[in-house]
Amino acid sequence: MRASRHAVQDREKKALLNRYLAEYGYSLSDELKDSGTVEVYRGQVATVYLLDRVPLVYETGERLRPTLLFQGHIARLPKVVVDQGAVPYVCRGADVMRPGVKRVEGEFERGALVAVLEERFGKAIALGNSLFSSEQLRAAKAGRVVEVFHFVGDKLWKLLKTL
Repeated sequence: MRASRHAVQDREKKALLNRYLAEYGYSLSDELKDSGTVEVYRGQVATVYLLDRVPLVYETGERLRPTLLFQGHIARLPKVVVDQGAVPYVCRGADVMRPGVKRVEGEFERGALVAVLEERFGKAIALGNSLFSSEQLRAAKAGRVVEVFHFVGDKLWKLLKTL
């Protein structure tokens, strides 16, 4: 499959904005600047939507997900902060294990989208789905707690850096 990149029409743009709002309760229109352009990149790794030339959202199957570059949405997400010992593992695609969790920020239910932050600088290093509610995660002592689907250094991350 050859990669392609092109601007989307207003109808497609509106559909994208509505899909994201329905799924996450966050309006992508807040991220659009003056020009309000939306482009789509279709490649082997992923379909990525660029809002004003910044790759903020990608599509997997039928689902839209934020990228690690989507700072506006990541700032609103609940967070799981991991210690420095967990960082290399998470950045190689490992799920977050409870012993590496330093703190949990925000309240959420099982299956919620969470940002995984490293402790020292507070930077997002991964996005994943929580395997527990925030209350259960705080009480847990061991085991997997976040299933990671996008992390610094994965194929998508490398692609995003070239767009």
